[in-house]
Amino acid sequence: MFRTLSLLLLLATPVAMAQDGGIAGDLERASATSDGEKLDYAEASTAELKSAVLEVAGLLEEARRTGDDVERLECITRHLQSLRVLLNSVQEGTAQLSAELSGSTAQADHTFRRIVVARGKGRELLALALQCTDDGSASDGSTVVDWTSELLDNTEDLDGVSEDPLDLGFDPPAASPYQ
Repeated sequence: MFRTLSLLLLLATPVAMAQDGGIAGDLERASATSDGEKLDYAEASTAELKSAVLEVAGLLEEARRTGDDVERLECITRHLQSLRVLLNSVQEGTAQLSAELSGSTAQADHTFRRIVVARGKGRELLALALQCTDDGSASDGSTVVDWTSELLDNTEDLDGVSEDPLDLGFDPPAASPYQ
């Protein structure tokens, strides 16, 4: 019995440690917070998203000044628009939360969870906006290498190449057996 209990505790420990981060960790900690802490967290979320919007707007202005491609501008613009929507949602949620804290606890908890999730999504969108590359997609860690071979000489004469014996000298008609 001791072995079974030890095995269960050993297996349960990594699961408990894995749940300690991210939005899920914020939501779990949020259930035990007081009303004042919830309001402080909502105001801090609003401030964080405002700074994220300003940072991405600065990236967009810099990209416009330097004349970056359209794809990069669209990538940054897309993330900036999403961040602005999240900021509006968090601002409305903060106002609702301050009104709901005196009344319905269940509705206040729902609004607070919405703010926590929006803050986490805002952090993700900021990271994606910072990673926008010239082709308009987020960088994935891959590297593209252009290379030329020193063994091939571009001035090499190709006149020595013989003709293909199966070349009839004309192309077949543009017809398909499936038409």
